[in-house]
Amino acid sequence: MADIRANFFMIARMVQNDQGSLPDARFWLFFIKFSDMSDMQDPEDFLHESQTLLRDYVQTRLEILRLQGIRAFAQAAGTLIWAILLLFLLFMFLIFTGLVLGFWFSSLFDSYVAGFGLATGVLLLTGILLTMLRKALFITPIIRTMVRQLQEESPADEKDDE
Repeated sequence: MADIRANFFMIARMVQNDQGSLPDARFWLFFIKFSDMSDMQDPEDFLHESQTLLRDYVQTRLEILRLQGIRAFAQAAGTLIWAILLLFLLFMFLIFTGLVLGFWFSSLFDSYVAGFGLATGVLLLTGILLTMLRKALFITPIIRTMVRQLQEESPADEKDDE
């Protein structure tokens, strides 16, 4: 009997999930039933019950994985919608900034062509500078933020699994 329990503890360590927590209650219920096999009269009943428990355990784990996938997809979709909305608002901001600069420069130079030409030049120069500095200003900070968020989600996932 001690060998059986030692084997189950070894199996339990092998079945540990990604976060390092031990299997859930269904596995331990299976373990308890198996360790009390000496009390059972009919081994076929034991095998049938164990098969049912093991099937329930696997189905529960698959359901957990499915729900985690749905959560990840929902977070990604929410982030994408937020990014699209932010880009739209940025585009609108640039349009109205260009109009304001154009009219302001036009009033300074008493010429719409000169005012809007200068405003276009300012916006074009800003675009070129942002393109040249895109790695330092956008790419690296975004990558760091994403890595930080993914690292922060891992402890929350462990708490959700328990």
